[in-house]
Amino acid sequence: MTRPPLRRNITRWIIGLIRRRASNGRIPPLSDLSEVSAMLTERTETWTERWVQEGMEKGQVVLLQRQLGKRFGPLPEWAVQRIEQAGVEQIGEWAEAIFDARSLEALLEQDDA
Repeated sequence: MTRPPLRRNITRWIIGLIRRRASNGRIPPLSDLSEVSAMLTERTETWTERWVQEGMEKGQVVLLQRQLGKRFGPLPEWAVQRIEQAGVEQIGEWAEAIFDARSLEALLEQDDA
């Protein structure tokens, strides 16, 4: 038999854990475990999609860095930072332009148009 105070404390702990783990902080007000369960059911798919997308984007960054390292040698810190701060479209443009680039500087200092 679960006592109401114990159930309430467990619920608060789970809600706090969810709030700390959620990167965007947009967790609706929750008061009991059935609400937590319903919220997780609704959001798990969205979170999974976001995590997959973030993983794919990170993979593109890593692959471009490896390709540039193979073509131009070890990447200087400024190049690593520029690549990690670039958007997905810019990464794609650099990945295509790598074949025609004369230098790393020329490639990465192109306008982000």
